[in-house]
Formats: sequence, C-alpha cells, structure tokens
Amino acid sequence: MPARYADLTGLLAALADHAAGAGVDALHIHRLQLAVEELFTNTIQHGLGGESALPVIVGLSADGRGATLCYRDLAPPFDLTVAAALAHDHDRIGGFGLNVLRSMATAIRYRYCDGANHTELDFEF
Repeated sequence: MPARYADLTGLLAALADHAAGAGVDALHIHRLQLAVEELFTNTIQHGLGGESALPVIVGLSADGRGATLCYRDLAPPFDLTVAAALAHDHDRIGGFGLNVLRSMATAIRYRYCDGANHTELDFEF
C-alpha cells in the first residue's frame, strides 16, 4: 500500500484480521499494530519526508506463541538495529518510537537490498 496516512487504518485492520486468524490474542494484536504504526509513520515522516505513492509492504507469520513481522519500504537506508537510542528528555515531544520497538520485540533483523529496507521483528507472546 502507498505510504499515506489515510491508508494506515486499513493496514492495521488487515494486520489484526490476519493475526486473529493465526490465533493471536487481542493484547498481542495491539502490540503488532503499535509496531506497524511506528514503522509506517517513521517511513513517512523521516524516511520519505512526507506522504508518498511509494509502497510499504507488511507481512506477518504468527501462531499463538509468537510472531514475525516483516516490514519493507523504499525509503533511504535506515537500520533501526544500530540507530542510537534516545535518552529520556522531559522537554522533547516524541522521538521514542525506536525505543518502544526495541522493548517490544525479542529480536530485530535488518537488511537493505534491491533499493528497499527490510526489517523483521520477532515477538513472543
């Protein structure tokens, strides 16, 4: 789907349906949705510098014990596994999304190939 905010709701609904069909409970579906929302908004805001017709592709393999979320975008290379974590700052609004992703996922893998960022996050339930 295109990297547009208006498409995020549909993406999150499709993710929830797929995860529920794989036996993932509501609490963990919300965790997966939070991860996708963070990745998707970062792609638009920071990677692409605004909304774009460029595609974002999300895949999920899940069962009742865990899931692997696959996220691909065509923004410039960005490896969240090596990006610096932000320290807490009461005066700054935002900027903690990568910290949230790192705290929720049990493993994160990244590669850049064929002009795309490929990020995989593992979750245990």
